[in-house]
Amino acid sequence: MSNPKGSMSTRRTLNFCGKYIRLTKLMADHIGVTAGSHLAFTIDEDKPECIYVRQADGPDDTKEIQFPLLYDHKEHGTLRCCSSVIVRHVLHFANAQKSCTCYVASNPINIDGKQHYQILLANPYRVK
Repeated sequence: MSNPKGSMSTRRTLNFCGKYIRLTKLMADHIGVTAGSHLAFTIDEDKPECIYVRQADGPDDTKEIQFPLLYDHKEHGTLRCCSSVIVRHVLHFANAQKSCTCYVASNPINIDGKQHYQILLANPYRVK
């Protein structure tokens, strides 16, 4: 019998709840981040429902919002960062009240020479 808690770690998802953004281990491995790395979020100015995430390599672009990743001791095997602004933005476009878990595109797109992964808000995995 599979462990319901463990099943989330086998998905390439981001969870948005409160002020925290949690990455499954599979997601962190997919984009190449670890505890101590930074995530950068980019919101498309023309289409604000299009939000992208990537591993940050420093404060080289003022359009990106960057956050340090910490190991989440409450959710074994996940990383988290803190941004109520990004969480509220995602919840709004995912039509969620309190939290949602979203898939992330498997293939990156190139924006300004950097690999970005789109957060797929149209069909969230889990919504509350």
